[in-house]
Amino acid sequence: MAVLLLLTTLIVPARADDNRWGFGRDPGLTTGTVDGTVFTLGLNLEYYLDRAFSIGRMMQIAPTGNLFRIACAGGGKYRIRLSKGFNLAPFTGIRLAHADLDRGTGAS
Repeated sequence: MAVLLLLTTLIVPARADDNRWGFGRDPGLTTGTVDGTVFTLGLNLEYYLDRAFSIGRMMQIAPTGNLFRIACAGGGKYRIRLSKGFNLAPFTGIRLAHADLDRGTGAS
């Protein structure tokens, strides 16, 4: 887990102007789980058809707590460029997910 986190901080994402391929990462937290807040990591690899539109694959991993979850998706994103470097990026696609819940050894 530490290696994945280190890699996500060291890799510099490509820009659409520099390259047709881009890599992104989204470390974050998922709240409202039985064990409390858990760490999640999202990764994406995209091919930019033009500056605003890209297609690619996305993966999300939540390896902590009593619920291990991994999800993979393929989809497209369209970026609407707003002022001051902000982008609005609606996307669509299809996602497959696997979840493994550790119920413990209790009576329930």
